Amino acid sequence: SPAPPTPTSAPPPTQGPVLPSSSTSSYVELYDYSDSQQGVDLDNSAGPHEMAYNEYDSNDPFPGHAIGQLGGRGTSWADVGTSAPSYETCSAINSWNPGIFIVKGHYYCYHTDQLNYGYLRVDRLEQVGTGGSELSPWVLGISFTTWLP
Repeated sequence: SPAPPTPTSAPPPTQGPVLPSSSTSSYVELYDYSDSQQGVDLDNSAGPHEMAYNEYDSNDPFPGHAIGQLGGRGTSWADVGTSAPSYETCSAINSWNPGIFIVKGHYYCYHTDQLNYGYLRVDRLEQVGTGGSELSPWVLGISFTTWLP
């Protein structure tokens, strides 16, 4: 007699990228970290600050405005130009920097110490007042969005 047919099962569903379920957004203004000791928590989790701003310093051999990870907490950045990036754009980046020079109007993807992706836009970068480490201190205004699981 013929053998019974072999039972077949449906193929397992393919797992697409896991998209974040929510996000947090904020706007903050920062002054040079060495003078202000100001940082920002990009996850808005009431955790430690992950990012600091370092203003233009004419005494530096490579002067420019920069953002960098604070306290070696592992946050890193990539410049993505003048358009707001998607989650897919930021999560696909494979070359990250612990510190990066910034330009007004540019967007920067970041990967936080809590393994969340996000992006910030440099909205304000201007000289204000006098004193500080430079003759004219600067203020950095950023708007940022972090995608959360």
